[in-house]
Amino acid sequence: MKQLFYILFGILICITCKVQAQTIHKGDRFWDGETLWQVDAIYGGQTVFMVGTGEVYLSLEVVDTNRGEYKLVPSSEADEPSIPGAKFGWRVQYIRQDGMNFLAIRKPDGDAMWSMVLTPDNETNCRAQQENIDNDKDYIASNTLLNRHYLSLIPSRDKLRLLRNEILARHGYRFQAKDLQNYFNSRSWYKPGNDNSAIRLNIIEQHNIQLIKSEEADRSKDEASGNQQQDEKSISSIRENYYFVSELNNLTDDGRYGGILVKGYVIGEASSYFERQHDLEIWVDADSQSVTDTRWVNDTEDINFDGIPDLQIFLGLNAVGRVEEFYAGYVWNPLGYFEEVKNYADIINPIVDSESKTITSTFRSDINELTICTYAWKNGDLELIQEEKDKIFDEYE
Repeated sequence: MKQLFYILFGILICITCKVQAQTIHKGDRFWDGETLWQVDAIYGGQTVFMVGTGEVYLSLEVVDTNRGEYKLVPSSEADEPSIPGAKFGWRVQYIRQDGMNFLAIRKPDGDAMWSMVLTPDNETNCRAQQENIDNDKDYIASNTLLNRHYLSLIPSRDKLRLLRNEILARHGYRFQAKDLQNYFNSRSWYKPGNDNSAIRLNIIEQHNIQLIKSEEADRSKDEASGNQQQDEKSISSIRENYYFVSELNNLTDDGRYGGILVKGYVIGEASSYFERQHDLEIWVDADSQSVTDTRWVNDTEDINFDGIPDLQIFLGLNAVGRVEEFYAGYVWNPLGYFEEVKNYADIINPIVDSESKTITSTFRSDINELTICTYAWKNGDLELIQEEKDKIFDEYE
């Protein structure tokens, strides 16, 4: 009997803890990226009244404290929700899981559209922490609870799509969308797995995906209303503000460089947006003047003729017989990143002709023979469209 009492008592304690863990209390503070909210009063144990910095108000009505369920309701101080885009009657869920404590306002389809994280801090500290989050561009979507303020700083809907799918890519997700698979294949950290169904997301990742989807949906509505110029301008400004730094590496014992590392930065950003390592076709002596050659990076040539400068990385030259130069090529993707042209390094001495919109390759294929290859873009791929042979000398003995 005594043992049964302890079992029942333990169950009661667990139930009580569960209820308390999902209940909002007076004095609780929540930060949403712009406003610090504090629970000012709880009326009749049913209505939570919150006051935000800047004299804004929010009222929640208890639906089920066992599951942390509330809903947005009007009050005498606020005749419409103070959360942009929210509607009265929408669910508000208090989530306390995986070490996270936050409120998620959900749209009728169940996706989170706003978040507020429980905090002991004052507004000054919250804003300082938010500034650190806003400046963090590396791996943030998988380890930090995002908010709409952070997402509002992302320049385009396409960049939001990349951020949302990066959460999956960090787990090795294989994408059916070609552009996404190509993009993540270009990231050094991406290790594609074999079973997408085996991926498990934590509560932060689940919430962030929903929140990003909500931001994307709002941007889509703006674009449908004809307000897409700002996004296009932002993507364009990213490319305009790119600059590159190159470094020869893989130094051999006999003093020759065998590789090149190129990093691309956006002015004002600390972390690199682009980073590629290539083996050189012809190794370079460390004491050669070629080490400081300005040809290593050319980011002014438009190699796919879309009006936007692309990127060529010089991989060296072979000066035996006839000079042969080799380059890696990257084109600017409208999603806001550089995408490698897989066969570009196989094109010897590429000459870009903007008038004919072709790339020509001329090289010595035999002792008295030149081969002239012409390439053109078809459906996003660079294809060989013509190959001709010509003699170097009219008479050769």
